[in-house]
Amino acid sequence: MYLINSVQVEKKDFIIPVENMGVWRGDGVFEAIKIHDGYPFAIDLHIERLEKSCSKVFFENIDYKKIKDDINFIANKYENGYVRTLILRSEPGSHDIFCFYQPPISISQNSHFKHKKLFGRVVETMI
Repeated sequence: MYLINSVQVEKKDFIIPVENMGVWRGDGVFEAIKIHDGYPFAIDLHIERLEKSCSKVFFENIDYKKIKDDINFIANKYENGYVRTLILRSEPGSHDIFCFYQPPISISQNSHFKHKKLFGRVVETMI
């Protein structure tokens, strides 16, 4: 399921224009919310964090109630997985909101972590 500015579109029409500042400069914010039994987990905390993030990058006139409704609309159609929300600056003073469903991510039982040094620090990578 795909929404652009609260309008449901087909996957083939779920397009972020290359001219979008979110693509050019990473000018935007995003949230990933786990769906648990058809409900977006900790939705109010995610919306609160989304509001804080948007204020830090000077997004204005965002209808967070509508975003919450969109997230619930998507989550209620699935038992599990994720709802991804991106708020991207389309041009100065304007933004677009993209919400979509992502199926659950499965990690193989055979996966394990490998320690390696990166930029002078030891990190774990999954292999």
